[in-house]
Amino acid sequence: MPNSVEGLGAATLRRQRSVDLARTEQSGRGGGHPARRRWGWAFRARIRWLGWGAIALVAATGAFWVLRGTPVTVRLGQGNGSQEAGVIPVLGLQSALEVKRDQLGVPHLKGRSEHDLWFGLGFVHAQDRLAQLLWMRRMAQGTTAEVIGGSGLPGDRLARTLGIGLLAARASQALGPEARAVLQAYGAGINASMRHRHDRASEALQFKRDERQARPARWEVSDSIAILKLLSWAMSNGIETGLVLDDLIAQLGGRWALPFRPDPPAWRIRDGDGNALPSLEGWMHARGGGASGMGFSSGRDWVRSVDLQGGSAWVLGGHYTESGSPFLVADLHLPVTAPSLMYAASLSGESMDLAGATIPGVPVFWFGRNSKMAWAALPARAVTVDLFTETVRWADGTYRSGGLWTPLDLREENIEVRTEAGLESVPWIVRSTRHGPLIDSLLAADGVLSEPIRDVERRPLSLAWTGAIEGDGFESLLRLARAGSEADLLRALPDHHEPVISVVYADQSGRAGMQLAGWLPERILPTSLVPVPGRLALFDWVKPIPFSEMPHLSFDASRQVGPQGRAFLALADGAVGSAPMEAPIEWMWRSRSTQTRLQAILQQLIAQDPARQSRPSGLVDLLSAWTTLDDMGGHAARDFVPAIVDLANQADNLRPEAKEILSILADWDGVFSVKSRGAAIYQVLMHHLLERVLRPSIGPKLLSRYLDLPDVKPNAVLGQMMIAAQQVNSGEDPAGTEPMANAVASALRQTWVTLSHRLGVSREDWRWGALHQLRFVRFEGARSELVSEIPPIQMGGSGRTLAYASFDAGRSFAVDQVSNLRIAIDLAYPDRLLLSLAPGQSESSEHVHYQDALQRWTVGKPFVLETKPLWVEGQASSRLLLEPVQ
Repeated sequence: MPNSVEGLGAATLRRQRSVDLARTEQSGRGGGHPARRRWGWAFRARIRWLGWGAIALVAATGAFWVLRGTPVTVRLGQGNGSQEAGVIPVLGLQSALEVKRDQLGVPHLKGRSEHDLWFGLGFVHAQDRLAQLLWMRRMAQGTTAEVIGGSGLPGDRLARTLGIGLLAARASQALGPEARAVLQAYGAGINASMRHRHDRASEALQFKRDERQARPARWEVSDSIAILKLLSWAMSNGIETGLVLDDLIAQLGGRWALPFRPDPPAWRIRDGDGNALPSLEGWMHARGGGASGMGFSSGRDWVRSVDLQGGSAWVLGGHYTESGSPFLVADLHLPVTAPSLMYAASLSGESMDLAGATIPGVPVFWFGRNSKMAWAALPARAVTVDLFTETVRWADGTYRSGGLWTPLDLREENIEVRTEAGLESVPWIVRSTRHGPLIDSLLAADGVLSEPIRDVERRPLSLAWTGAIEGDGFESLLRLARAGSEADLLRALPDHHEPVISVVYADQSGRAGMQLAGWLPERILPTSLVPVPGRLALFDWVKPIPFSEMPHLSFDASRQVGPQGRAFLALADGAVGSAPMEAPIEWMWRSRSTQTRLQAILQQLIAQDPARQSRPSGLVDLLSAWTTLDDMGGHAARDFVPAIVDLANQADNLRPEAKEILSILADWDGVFSVKSRGAAIYQVLMHHLLERVLRPSIGPKLLSRYLDLPDVKPNAVLGQMMIAAQQVNSGEDPAGTEPMANAVASALRQTWVTLSHRLGVSREDWRWGALHQLRFVRFEGARSELVSEIPPIQMGGSGRTLAYASFDAGRSFAVDQVSNLRIAIDLAYPDRLLLSLAPGQSESSEHVHYQDALQRWTVGKPFVLETKPLWVEGQASSRLLLEPVQ
């Protein structure tokens, strides 16, 4: 459909000229025929009529909005459906607000008051990411099925069971006046941006799946709190983690299930009394699969687009930097979605100077800096969900609470589901104990039960989640962005509730450190991430761990390191050095090898004595600091190769193809570069070992559920098993390694077959990047909904390297999470930072800033985010002025 009067007239003219030409050819007459002159007059009249009609339509639309109190400029066909240059009068501003966008579309907002700046942030979030905003609101409130039909029902049921919308409404009522004012200003900016778009055009652009023409509902304060709670749930261990670990214990026994747990102990060959443990042969043949328990696979699928599970951050002391001030470098591991979950922006006013990375929907700078501090708030990977087995009498709706039978709390929900006939209401009943909602209905095979399950393998389970406890995380994150010193930051975080984060920071005075913050239960007894008896009060959550006992590290980053000093602080994948820990905190999977690798790189970076002023090159520059996170080595995989070689040599009749694979693997340097043959061979080999060792032992369903858990380490489990088998081979029972040796030999040959089939017979084509490809998916889409506008990218790295690029182990080598946000800050320059964010700022594939950041990100080059007024003015690609309506 044409988007303007001119377009409509041109189309009409082309059609009429075609008709006229045909008539002329038929009649044999020239163009001066009276009929043509009469038609020409009629055509011009029609054009004038269409033009006046279109003008009247635009005027009527504008008048409609004026009557609603907000003037509007209708501009169509502009990529993301929004106006990025010129002047827009809006209600809600106190004074004029300027929005200048740089060459990558990052908006630089300049205003007089904080209210106007937060208003402007909401406005640009809605300009560039309106579909993302509305989708995350639907996810949090449990209304996605209204748009996408039955496929959204599992996630909506979980959101309603958790009660995120209700919890957010309750929390928003308890906000302090300052936090409420910020969220109101931010929401007003979103609403003004939505009003500014033409209803029909904006809906077509923002919800390609939703054909309704109604304008989206107003953005409320509670909507931002709901998205914050959604992010908190995405960072949690969820429901399935406890279920899978419980089933692994039931399937394998406690000792054999240990390697599958977070932070497992080394696999021992002898018990505490020195007695030899049973060989691996019994484990591999006597445990052939069996029941897989009741899975809940939709739990992770629901939050896949907002799945925040890890990142890295480090601070280097100023004595080792070219500027003499501390550096802070950080990255965040995010799903490969277009657009990204993150969004870059800067705010500048009389009392505010902020720049960094935000998440649309919540006015919080997760990574960033103000004029005096820099910080990075990373997911802490702490356990925030416990499962409780309950004793329930379904007949009278009661459960055992201590020594009493207590009525279950009931809450009725109706979920709207889009069908071919329209919207259909599906009832959903939530039953809760003192611990939280019962989740037995969620665990049903069909997942569409409004009545509780009676005949299941488990006793009823309730869920306790820290996000359901009264408290707020927004106010503390707002104070964090305003902190001017380490002391200010530490005063901002004691009452931080959710999500649980590790804040790495540095200030201009030279102080730096890491602080864990968030509501974590002070458990009397650890749960080990498996369901615990609900009748025992020993497992109940009584109070949080005191802030003073949370892990914390700090040091003076402005001084040269002495014997007891510290040159840097490094955090990777949730692990941080030797942070003191007074309270027992339960953790999810963390890779200490990644953190150790980062420490080793930083140690090498400062190995040359920077005190030698005659050699200034010995000091670290910011760009060199940036490249530390490009490292693709240091993976624990190299530690497993000797065991693989040893076991393969024990096998009978090792085939020539297997020997070739083994030879290449033995020479591998352990680096997961794009062109590495050894990396490709290692990952394909481990894939086949999963099939030969783990799948027969625990069964295909349970293995699939285990691989679905966030950031599990199946290759590490296999590696530990092979090291254990190697130790058995060198000990008292060499014959006990025969099953593992044969499995390795078979997997080696199959690796040769797989590589030849998928990549060709030429060994030069056996490259890790050819298997390990990144394909962006749509933010609100399923895993299979690929973004066709962005071609696949060959990637190096893995889920255990600093250059993070994880994949779905056991199923595919395609990248599912990647480090697509990175930031580097020199505290000596408070008006600039290095930034990388892929694929771009806009969510619209028609917009110039949809994927324009991708090329630099692919080759590891940062973008300079400069906030100096003169620089912004000189580099601005567009200028928009928001004017208050008097």
